[in-house]
Amino acid sequence: MAARTFLSAVLRSSLKRSVRPYAISSLVNGAVSVPLRDSSVLLQVRQASVKTSPPKEVIEVKNPVHDKLRSLCDQGNYSEVVKEVASFYRPLVEQLEGREPKCDFDPNLTAKVEQEAVTLLVQRRQHEAAMLLYENLQDMSAASPLVKPTRRTMSFIVGMLSYQNLHADVQAAYAFAEGHQVYPTESMNASYLKALIATKQYENAAMFWRNLCQSNSPRNMASYRQALYLFSTLKSFKDMKQIADDVELHGIKLRELDYQNLLVGLSAGFQNDQEDSEDGVEYAESVLQLFDNMQRFDGINPALPRIYSCAMAARNYLGEFEEALDVYKQFQSVYTGESTLIESELVYTYIGLHQTASIQTEITQALKDKKITKANAMATKLMTEMAKQNQEDALFDFLKSCPLFTVNFPSEEDGKRILHTIARSTHFNQVELWSFLESKLPLLNLKSPFWWWQFVSFVDNARRWRLLQLMLESPQAVVSQAKLENLLKGCVRRTLKDKTSGEQNDDDEDTIDAWAFVVYLGERLQSKKTFVLQHLVTAYSSTNQHAKAIETFREFHRKCVQGDQIVTSPWPYVSAKRSLLVMGYEAEAKQVDTILELQHQAINQPDTNQSQQVISTADQLRELFQEGRIDDMLGVLDTATETTTLCCVNPTTRLIEHISWCLTPLPSPCTILSIGSGSGLLEFLLEEKNDKIDVHGVDVAPINVFLPYFHVVKENERPAIDNVHVLLAVYLRRPWLLITYLKWFPNAQKVILLGPKNEDPVLDELTAKTLLEWGQLEMKLTTDPSLAHWDVLQIYTKNL
Repeated sequence: MAARTFLSAVLRSSLKRSVRPYAISSLVNGAVSVPLRDSSVLLQVRQASVKTSPPKEVIEVKNPVHDKLRSLCDQGNYSEVVKEVASFYRPLVEQLEGREPKCDFDPNLTAKVEQEAVTLLVQRRQHEAAMLLYENLQDMSAASPLVKPTRRTMSFIVGMLSYQNLHADVQAAYAFAEGHQVYPTESMNASYLKALIATKQYENAAMFWRNLCQSNSPRNMASYRQALYLFSTLKSFKDMKQIADDVELHGIKLRELDYQNLLVGLSAGFQNDQEDSEDGVEYAESVLQLFDNMQRFDGINPALPRIYSCAMAARNYLGEFEEALDVYKQFQSVYTGESTLIESELVYTYIGLHQTASIQTEITQALKDKKITKANAMATKLMTEMAKQNQEDALFDFLKSCPLFTVNFPSEEDGKRILHTIARSTHFNQVELWSFLESKLPLLNLKSPFWWWQFVSFVDNARRWRLLQLMLESPQAVVSQAKLENLLKGCVRRTLKDKTSGEQNDDDEDTIDAWAFVVYLGERLQSKKTFVLQHLVTAYSSTNQHAKAIETFREFHRKCVQGDQIVTSPWPYVSAKRSLLVMGYEAEAKQVDTILELQHQAINQPDTNQSQQVISTADQLRELFQEGRIDDMLGVLDTATETTTLCCVNPTTRLIEHISWCLTPLPSPCTILSIGSGSGLLEFLLEEKNDKIDVHGVDVAPINVFLPYFHVVKENERPAIDNVHVLLAVYLRRPWLLITYLKWFPNAQKVILLGPKNEDPVLDELTAKTLLEWGQLEMKLTTDPSLAHWDVLQIYTKNL
């Protein structure tokens, strides 16, 4: 700050003026390292508007001035350097202020002096002083068309900003230079490309590089390295092929890291090509040519695993498996660590050589050497390839003979493929399958709840529930109350969904097995919550245990009457009535209808028009819901011109699709918690149209009609739900609730807000601050046929 004050005093003294003029005043006010004026402007990628050849006129600085500037820099007197440049602008400043200048302003001489000053300051890392000159140059060029920057000045300025990683300022300075017809230098182009990449403007960066190549604009080694990283990231193998041709044509010397990026980009040209096309072969051969050139001509003995991985992938693609094995042996001679990339390619090589047994030998040796990463990579790749080729017998043989260790799937897609092959095997019944799997659970990562449920979902219904029961009875199973409750919820949800969609027959063997599993889970629970009793009524009735169904229903109803929970799902009442009739309790069976009617009286009032002749939309939806006609419910809503008494918004097919689209990147199954769900109409339809989500509703009053999972809570009471991925709020009247729920559910990944614009929770200052600190706005929909003109749909995503 002291240096800044001194510098400002010097400049004020040199300019001898009392009011702020057009130019150097920017050098004497504020902090030295102020942001550039144009840094906020987001630059668009330019078409090749630059000249195809640089200016031929080269201006030489007079030696006396140059010597003086150099002498001042050698003395460390950088303020005098700035003062010297300011003196050359004084005639122009006086002229702009309406005063008679003592001498004429010489723009060429001033540009020469400024160029040398900037050069010396940047070379000596005096960035603050150089920035003062640059800001003055901006002011003066804006004040007079006589002032123009030189190419060398802008090259040093842009390079200095790039060195400081001021990427937005680099883009602004580049635009400033182009705006004054400065032909960019090689380093300017490299710095600008680096800035675009650093700010993740990958498509703009790609377009900029292509324009440079098309116009044959200056490009240095630094720009080629930036382009290699860019197109390696984008996996644009066509651009990488062009760069490879340039490298070979011009004899450009690359580093090992540059070769790696080049090989990775070129490998994308054949790795997804399953037909051995001519283009794929060309890219594979280019990879091998570069792999050879880097060693033969550049003298680089590669040590990076990815380079060897690309070379092995190219050999495997071309069917040259012996040569691929030679590449692996070369890799082993220079690298002693673990690499999943190279080990995965080794699996392809051994498969191509028909030496699958060698893979198991490698895995066994890796485990012995405690190289778990290598063993995991080879095991998952081998199992994935067997699953892809439907080699069921080979897969089971591998599982039988492979040493036991915990395997982690590299991707969800590969894991599902392996589990699907095993689950669909016809070699075992459910007991034999579990006997086989029980000792192999780590090899398939089936100790993870996520993967276990994925596996169970692939098993056909005839074996699914029995397999689950066997799993829970295993001595190794560690099962808590909460886990049993979640299992019960998931089973009931799947079974009831089939029941409401009409795909299920109550006497179907698969259905009875499913309800028998619910009974098994319910009876294992020591403390039975109301929702467990609710599902047990249906489970007992469906498995013809009518006496238990009646007994459980009476206990369930007693708790409801006591206010523990009021459930509006029809299934426990329908099931209880069925059991009562079977057992001959006709009078009580008739009372069930009365009980159901009384419990729904508050929300099931006839909502007819004044003539009492036309049934309302709300009543149509209730009837269709009772009949399980979900598509017809959406049909009614899609044609409705007004909202119903059941929901503040009209949950049309289009609105459901908008919300569903935002849920696609989330894990499956995905749990959504709706804050103030009301009747649950929107939430129910959202769940029905997405097999991979569970929607739970919560409200302070028992007004749910449609949702199977609904929680009545007292004000400021946290709902008893875990693993919530999404918070949904429709017509949220109290914005502070959003802050509370974000604290209660810190693992939530998205927030969906739907409601009137004038009641947007974000209008509340504290809520807006909390939400924007938590995440960022992903989508905002204000004008769409699915929304009323006063409504807005917003999707927020949590910051990583």
